[in-house]
Amino acid sequence: MDLNDLSIFAAVAQAGSFSRAAGTLGVSPSHVSRRIAALEAHLDRRLVQRTTRAMALTPAGRAFHRRIGPLLDELDRATALVGESETTPRGLLRVACPLVFAHEHLTRWLVALGQDHPELTFDLVLDYARNDLIEDHIDVAIRFGVLEPSSLVATKLAPMPRAVVASPDYVARHGQPRLPDEIARSSGHRAAVFPYDGHGGRWRFRDAKGRGTRVEVDVRYRVTDGLVLRQLARAAMAVTLLPRWLILEDLRRGTLVDLFPGHDVTSTEHDGAIWLVYPSRTYLPLRVRVFIDHVKKQCNAAGWSCLHRPS
Repeated sequence: MDLNDLSIFAAVAQAGSFSRAAGTLGVSPSHVSRRIAALEAHLDRRLVQRTTRAMALTPAGRAFHRRIGPLLDELDRATALVGESETTPRGLLRVACPLVFAHEHLTRWLVALGQDHPELTFDLVLDYARNDLIEDHIDVAIRFGVLEPSSLVATKLAPMPRAVVASPDYVARHGQPRLPDEIARSSGHRAAVFPYDGHGGRWRFRDAKGRGTRVEVDVRYRVTDGLVLRQLARAAMAVTLLPRWLILEDLRRGTLVDLFPGHDVTSTEHDGAIWLVYPSRTYLPLRVRVFIDHVKKQCNAAGWSCLHRPS
């Protein structure tokens, strides 16, 4: 069995396309197709179901990919361990991160990291899904909220409180609410909400004494992108609930107003955080260590202690 064929199959499984895998590997799609066919012939099993418009792994292909993925990762790590200089990070760094966070922060951080370390290359997976780091060959992920127990290693970057915000024009037209109940469904206030992962129109408030209140808001907009929610709030179209890392500059400049500065608020769970998550600390490649240190440094330089709810 040719080790290169296994790597090509893993690339196809990850990319979901012969042509995309070929582009990643720097070879032709016909070469990818021939090597997959050779691997299937060696195993006497169909691994990939091909049609004129799409491809998908067969059940045997999915099972095979699950088993060889960690083996290929370990081989990459062993190769890197032998060839990696203790002072020169190099190679591909695969990072998973929600799109909005990449837009607001991560892209800028990677520009600086890439300038400092020109032998690094980057593969960004930008979506809200909580990827399987092992199966998807992710070196490190940025995740939000309260993490589920797992075998993954997690490093806390910063707290992640949220705020209910509106524009000054909205407040001038609709009034400044004093208590969370004053934006409830029957109040005349309209809300824009993020509908994924339990987020929605039921917001949970907690005051400085730890007393909780649940408020059902009147949802006018359901939007799966935090940047659009922020734009709706800036345009005085609705109140919305957003993480403070996304609205820091708006609050500083006064383009948005924190309606309840004395409360923690969430639509899921209180006391969430921003995390760096990676598969193992047994062997942490230099490229990953450099990334983790760089992101921590950027968070500290940005003064993200101000993400804490004002007292």
